[in-house]
Amino acid sequence: MLRVFQTDILNPKRFVITMELVPGREPAGRSVDSVKGMAADAFADGRVSAVSITDNPGGNPALSPDVIGHDIFKVGMDVIVHFTCRDTNRIGMESRALQLAMMGMKSILALTGDYIGKGFAGPRSVLQFRRAVGCVPSIDCSPARPPGRR
Repeated sequence: MLRVFQTDILNPKRFVITMELVPGREPAGRSVDSVKGMAADAFADGRVSAVSITDNPGGNPALSPDVIGHDIFKVGMDVIVHFTCRDTNRIGMESRALQLAMMGMKSILALTGDYIGKGFAGPRSVLQFRRAVGCVPSIDCSPARPPGRR
């Protein structure tokens, strides 16, 4: 059964607990298994309403929270995806939000993101620096609004 974060935060009798998970740079292996294991343990425990998964923590490349979040979501734990506005443009953000919604993950924590660190080829430049406040209207993908209308 899916544990729904939004249902829990609307219940005044429930004290809501979330847990932040930080994926590593590896696409598979011990780091990924560890993150998935912690999420499975939290789900089994029953006190954690959702896990939040960081997006390129410390400005360094890491496994996408979308990918690992989807695996955790399939287990039944609701996922809050950290959605940084630093690495993509408005169209990319809206596409990503639609993708997350299609995968069932509807809780987004919009953040500016950490200053960019070193990648495989050294320091990188910022594609588009947006404050998180400007990010939120960009990712409004509500079905009530016809596509292309602002």
